[in-house]
Amino acid sequence: MLISGADIKTSKTHKKEVQLFGMTMKIFRKERGLTQEDLYGLTGISVSHISNIENAKANPSLEMLLTFADAFHVPISDLFNLGKLTVY
Repeated sequence: MLISGADIKTSKTHKKEVQLFGMTMKIFRKERGLTQEDLYGLTGISVSHISNIENAKANPSLEMLLTFADAFHVPISDLFNLGKLTVY
């Protein structure tokens, strides 16, 4: 059975990880002095979608993750250092 991204619901057990991922994205962006608009310019991913990811209201696709990693000049694995970054 194939499941589309629209069919996937964030379970309560994964809610914390989704929130941590959003915080990680925000930290990467702010550490680089980027606004959401700047990140849009680098990635082509809409400001509203970036905001939704940072606020745990949306989950990025693999293609988006690769695009964010390129924009931040980090390996994709760095985006998953959940809870290992300092929150400002």
